[in-house]
Amino acid sequence: MADTTATPRSRPTSMSSQKSASPVNHNVTSSRDNLAYISDVLKVAGGFSETVDDGYLVENIPGALRDAGKVWRDFYNGNIESDDPFAWPVHALLAEVEAIDFGWESFAESRDEAVANIKEQVESSRLVFQNELDRLREVQAKNRNGTSWKRLGKILLLDDPYESRAHFDAKNFANITGNIQNYISTWRATSIPQLSYRLTSTKRGPTGGLPGKMNEVREKWPMKSVWRFESAPVDELEEVREKAINILKRADTMYGGFLSAIHLLDLAAETQKWNGFGEEHLVELLDVFEKTIRRFQEAEWNVREKQLTRNS
Repeated sequence: MADTTATPRSRPTSMSSQKSASPVNHNVTSSRDNLAYISDVLKVAGGFSETVDDGYLVENIPGALRDAGKVWRDFYNGNIESDDPFAWPVHALLAEVEAIDFGWESFAESRDEAVANIKEQVESSRLVFQNELDRLREVQAKNRNGTSWKRLGKILLLDDPYESRAHFDAKNFANITGNIQNYISTWRATSIPQLSYRLTSTKRGPTGGLPGKMNEVREKWPMKSVWRFESAPVDELEEVREKAINILKRADTMYGGFLSAIHLLDLAAETQKWNGFGEEHLVELLDVFEKTIRRFQEAEWNVREKQLTRNS
């Protein structure tokens, strides 16, 4: 039987062995790792920007609630007198529909703000990397014009004379995922639970939810036909309520996935010692930045269109 005891193996690609063998090769590996890491950060950011464009996320619910509540508003304004036994339950139901409507609008506006905020973080970080690339190219141009002994001296003093270092400060890119995490944590801790409570609570009275208000209306509804309804017309509200609950569950699951991805990025950052980028990888990284920024620009256009729809 083969011996399965773990034994130390040589790792020709490890950072320590590469550094002793060839500092430049070590830096190439480090530069490639850095490229992969920050590309993953930007992948999370780009995916976050596109949550605004997902049709199942909050955009249709406010209008659906308004439409479902319209029959109640018309009925309340045209047919209910103050001394009707079900005047107060209907009034409370209308107030609850409007309160939920406002909550969904606030959730949507907060997400719009998040997209603009994270886009600014990405653009700011991209500028730092662009400045580093410009600096490296300036150093290269000066070295090409220098004497051979000066170039050799530069190589002896630095692992790689064309390596970028200064930008690898956490604040230059960590705020991207940090802000995403803060927004999502707030939504999952407040917005989504509050909306879920309003959509699921059967509690009666002012602190209850939509189901409780609908039950009160059903109980107070007279046995005879009222207006053109033989029973309380809550079916449309019930349909919107069920759809909204499913949307919140899906949103919560999706945002939870983003938090898991950010957690993995944080773990990766803790286990690596950062060096800089070589020029080739800086150029490639800036292309990733450009693609991510374009995704945010598309998301902002979607935001503007949705804002016009909300205000129309």
